[in-house]
Amino acid sequence: MKQNTSHILSLLYCINRIMLRRLFCPFAKVVIPFLLVVTAILFCSGMTTAVDALENPTHNVLMFVAYEQVYYSEYVVMYRSLEAAGYNVDVRSSGLGTATTYMVPDGTDIIQTAWSLPGGSYEQFTQQFQNLFGTSWDASWNATPATIPVNGLIQGVADMSGYDALVVVGGTGAIEYQIDGTYAGQGAVSATAVQAAAENLNALALDALMNGKPVIAQCHGASLPLFWRVPGTFGPGAEAMGYSLLKGGVATGFPEALTPINMASLDVTYRANDRVTVSSPHSSFDDGGNGDYKLITTRDWYPQTVVHAAQTLLNILGTYPSLQSMQAPLSSLIIHGGPVDLDNCSAGNKANDVPCNYGVGANTPADYLDVQNLLTADSPNDSFDFTVTPLNISDGGLPYDPNNVASILTYLSQFDTVIFFKHWSTDMTAALQNALVTYADGGGGVLGMHHALYNDIEGPLNKDILVNQLFGAQSAQAGWAGSLQYFNLFSTNYGHFISTYGLTFDEALQAPGNWFGNLPPLGANLNYSRYQSFPIYDEIYDNLVFIPGQTFGEGVNDITPIFSNDETPAVQSHTAGFVKLFDPSMDGSIGRVAYYAPGERKENIAVNHSYGQVIRNTVVWLANAATVVSLPSSPVNLVAQNITETSFEITWVASSGEIPTTHDVFLDGVLAIDNTPNATELIAGLAPGTTYSVTISAIDGSGNTSPMSSALEVETLAAADSLSQFNDEFEDSTTLANWQRNYQTENWAQDQLELLDIDVAHNGALTMVPHSVVTWQDRLGPIVYKSISGDFIITTEVTVTNRLGDGPPSTFYSLAGPIVRWPQAEGYDAQTDFAGGQQTLFRLGLGTTTSAQYFSSNFTNNSLSTPNSAFAGSDTAEIRLARIETMLIALCRIPGGEWQVWDSYNWPGMPDVVQVGLAAQTDWAGATSQSVFDHNNSVFAGNPDLDVRFAYVRFNEPAVPAPLIGVDLTTVSEAELLAFLGFDSQPATSDTDPPAVPTNLIVLDVSQTSLNLDWDDTIDAESPPVTYTLFQDGVEIQSGIASASTTVGGLDPDTLYSFGVSATDAVGNTSAISTTLDVATLPAPIGVDPLSSLNDEFDDSAAVSDWNRLYQAENWGADPLVNHDINTSNAGAITMVPSAST
Repeated sequence: MKQNTSHILSLLYCINRIMLRRLFCPFAKVVIPFLLVVTAILFCSGMTTAVDALENPTHNVLMFVAYEQVYYSEYVVMYRSLEAAGYNVDVRSSGLGTATTYMVPDGTDIIQTAWSLPGGSYEQFTQQFQNLFGTSWDASWNATPATIPVNGLIQGVADMSGYDALVVVGGTGAIEYQIDGTYAGQGAVSATAVQAAAENLNALALDALMNGKPVIAQCHGASLPLFWRVPGTFGPGAEAMGYSLLKGGVATGFPEALTPINMASLDVTYRANDRVTVSSPHSSFDDGGNGDYKLITTRDWYPQTVVHAAQTLLNILGTYPSLQSMQAPLSSLIIHGGPVDLDNCSAGNKANDVPCNYGVGANTPADYLDVQNLLTADSPNDSFDFTVTPLNISDGGLPYDPNNVASILTYLSQFDTVIFFKHWSTDMTAALQNALVTYADGGGGVLGMHHALYNDIEGPLNKDILVNQLFGAQSAQAGWAGSLQYFNLFSTNYGHFISTYGLTFDEALQAPGNWFGNLPPLGANLNYSRYQSFPIYDEIYDNLVFIPGQTFGEGVNDITPIFSNDETPAVQSHTAGFVKLFDPSMDGSIGRVAYYAPGERKENIAVNHSYGQVIRNTVVWLANAATVVSLPSSPVNLVAQNITETSFEITWVASSGEIPTTHDVFLDGVLAIDNTPNATELIAGLAPGTTYSVTISAIDGSGNTSPMSSALEVETLAAADSLSQFNDEFEDSTTLANWQRNYQTENWAQDQLELLDIDVAHNGALTMVPHSVVTWQDRLGPIVYKSISGDFIITTEVTVTNRLGDGPPSTFYSLAGPIVRWPQAEGYDAQTDFAGGQQTLFRLGLGTTTSAQYFSSNFTNNSLSTPNSAFAGSDTAEIRLARIETMLIALCRIPGGEWQVWDSYNWPGMPDVVQVGLAAQTDWAGATSQSVFDHNNSVFAGNPDLDVRFAYVRFNEPAVPAPLIGVDLTTVSEAELLAFLGFDSQPATSDTDPPAVPTNLIVLDVSQTSLNLDWDDTIDAESPPVTYTLFQDGVEIQSGIASASTTVGGLDPDTLYSFGVSATDAVGNTSAISTTLDVATLPAPIGVDPLSSLNDEFDDSAAVSDWNRLYQAENWGADPLVNHDINTSNAGAITMVPSAST
């Protein structure tokens, strides 16, 4: 066995810590206890932290980031993963305030980075996060910020006593913190401070490993453990400053030429393709074995890799027993049916429990003696101490009554674990099986190996109870087939004690082909790339399957995957190895169960084989039963009220159980209100038109913290100019990250744009160069979009040319322009959900539909497209789409021309939120020659000849004139539409100055019931155009008046009225009301009945405004008259033409 070197920290180590640190600062820490639980309760294999992993877990993690050049995906995904698992993450750096971030290329966000993993997608990543941590990834974390907050100095952390683990985030800035004798400043942080931070980080890593706490370093940051030095050591060359902490071990890191050179110089084996590796400190670092297999390095920046790495860390935290538990003597019982009878070991001899299916000699099958020898052997990879008791239940003279559960339990209770190695069902009484189930339910550990789940029928005897109630899987006698095969066992839960400790893997292998469409079940630590594995030659049972009704995950009574194989049939790929926390009685006494399919070959059940180490690890893991912590339940019924632009009030119902004394309120995962005794709080200082996620935890009188409540999404009221946030003048390449891509959000397989950039190919423009692709019926071309709620106006200027830029595109129906589209249902996946009938959209584009420039629109409803084209005569045009309620109105104009209404549609049932963006298509003939599914999922090398430039995108809120509110705008005249939609678009500005107050308000043409008002035009140079609002006796009666005059009707004779006017610019700034004008209407003629003022001879067309309309007054929504006028259709008469349905 490996020597047990329990000891205290040596004086030499203390001296060298001081030499490394050089700089001491008082350590001020805030510890927020956050214990995780699941109702009854969940200290499971990885997702949460088991209490036996560390002596005194703090649920705090120390995270180091460089002061400059922190890679955002590595930071945010690791941070949010640990946070979701219940850890408080303390972010430290070499400087105070904030650290700068970046992504490559500039402007990249988490969505794009997830898609950039070969074969990956954003949906894949978010599902991975959801599956492992039980909570959704928040889309607000996707955009890359310029900086991230830093809680304090890493130099100020004296030791790791307040933390469970150390995390080093990657990015090129991390390289400056290598212990290599050369240091450079970062921003405001001096080179001296960087050196002090680097040396203290080295000391903290040593302290962590010395105390059994894992350390993980990411990507560029993985170079730091390489350069961390073991005190008191030195060697030649690069080892002059001391041995690498990783000397003699394996590591991965950022894939660049320098990485293998540095590793070779410091005697570290480079794993170029491993996503994550787990290693041990060099033997010269005398940590007593506490740090063995707890030093983690990661290769890259993909969100999928970071989640996998985070779960690997959590697995170590949650499944590794303490060193004391590993080294404690453990007693194991092996239940078997006797050794192999080499004289008669055919399958027909049930007296021989291990049949020789493949002959004898080299193929003699393993029996219980091989398991016993494996456990009692001295292993160079661990210091485990097993005492093994074999029990042949077919041999008579049993130490219990085989038909009495209580008798059997009394016998089993003296053992820490039971290994079930019985092949045939002979002598498998129901009492024995029930006793094993009850033993595990009471906190015991049971391991089944290979033929343990072969369920043959021997008269009344079988293994039904074990396979159904304990393991949840079986290889039935009916339909059984098996064969010896060479295959690989893949670790599908890397970091778990069973599949990591004491194991040395070769370079990780790509996920096997038989996993395609057949991924390991829920609870696996997937990375969608490469997995640690080892080869094995053993028997495969073709019909080993899970019993229907099993649940998978990391909770109590869930099956948790540990190993999968790469052999066929695929049905048994993931039954190769699994574990579960076992508590069917839900009494809090949680046992542990494990099963492994291999076990036929003697050579595999050996101390020098990786599989032998897996078995030894399993027996130790089984012996350390899970612990239950009783926590309060989560607060419920979160409700937001009194919502304003900058605040809202949140109320909730406290948890049941022990009355909590306080609550912590979190806003977007950040503690906003600490330890409040209330169940109502005001949250203020918020941004308008922003959605916030509110969660609350309860802290009971014992100091236990509940799991987080369900999140409540609360959106503050929008500011008056809320749409301006979606504007883009295309002068900053990083704003590309603000646009979504339909092929990514809907999981189409290919990017159908050859080029998409902002301010690169063409200055001050968004450039789109598509492959052969169209938007027509079910064929969906490339769209960049933003999700917009409610009414809006989008305006853009588009230039469409051939790729040379010297003429129109050479292929017909090469178009580009704005688009409005109904979004797909949440969770839509084009690879599995696409079935046609998905699209409802409108697009107006400029381009070539014949051999010259044309405008062309495409209205597609339920996959039926209606085109509309007309000559444009220009390669540049402005296009505007307005959404008002359920109506869409399209306008266009060429340079020097006037706005014209192109078309209008009414879409009953249009959702509140639609996708609004930009689209391009080209090579109609080539694109439409493909099937719909191939078109949408592939890049077609046809005849594309299109270069598209969008000069800007600007949003405005429609200012619908009062008379048109509630009117079907598809029925009104072009002049009426242009009156409020035909304005000149202007760039968004920071203009907060209102326009000048209107002046010279005068009255014209006063009658008994109406009058005309006129005033001087107001000019607003910053944000034109200006519209006007009219007030009568202080009450607004007209808005959105486009010109400096208006008519007021419906007045009473001989009545004094007071009128005023205000002006509003294009960004919503509004002036004060003008000096009021008092006007009296004319009196009714003397001697005439006052009611005669209501008379109408129908000889004045203007008098139509004197009549009120019932459908408007009562807001019916639709005009029941097709035509209604005075003295127009018919002279001297009012004409009314009702609709067909009236």
